[in-house]
Amino acid sequence: MKVYAYKNGKNPVFVNNDGKTVKYRDLSKKQKELYDDLKLVQYDLTVGKQYLFKTNFFNIR
Repeated sequence: MKVYAYKNGKNPVFVNNDGKTVKYRDLSKKQKELYDDLKLVQYDLTVGKQYLFKTNFFNIR
């Protein structure tokens, strides 16, 4: 499952492996948790205090 784009800059569009759109309410609990985490990361990087840059979050091993 991927977050493909944002409709009108507000509503996320989720796309499954077959390329079909899926509504948020139809995501699994784990997928919803991951999406919520993504929103927190996006907030921190764009308008937050950018705490993630002070951690190992972006280190690639």
